[in-house]
Amino acid sequence: MDIRTIKITRREMALRIFPGSSPRVAVNRLTRWINSDVQLRTELVLSGYRPHQRYFLPRQQRIFSRYFS
Repeated sequence: MDIRTIKITRREMALRIFPGSSPRVAVNRLTRWINSDVQLRTELVLSGYRPHQRYFLPRQQRIFSRYFS
């Protein structure tokens, strides 16, 4: 997964993780995954994640990279 030095949208991150899905389905799947994986959610919250944020910061992108690469 390519990590940018800028923030990316939730939709863009979801489509990177679930490339064969439509944008809406990908975002829903990503949201469900975050909510169901306690360890992932904890790491994201410690990095500044809020449940309804629209963008992921580079440090949050690195967390996703470790989980989904």
